[in-house]
Amino acid sequence: MNKKLTSLFGADTFLYISHAIIQEAAEGVIVTDSEGRILLTNPAFETVTGYTQEEVLGKKPNILRSGLHDRKLFKNGIDI
Repeated sequence: MNKKLTSLFGADTFLYISHAIIQEAAEGVIVTDSEGRILLTNPAFETVTGYTQEEVLGKKPNILRSGLHDRKLFKNGIDI
């Protein structure tokens, strides 16, 4: 967490605002743990991919590989 922002808002408020931003983003968002397992997605992710959050929780983002795009495109999207 950003220490400067959490000191301004408090950790609970910072997390609430962060979650709201992710949920309202027009782009699909995936949040993963340090092992690369999916912890959270947003509604735009479901719209873009057709996967519900429940279907992908605990899985790795490579489930999205279709074989139609080169590895560079997939890696760049995952590293953001």
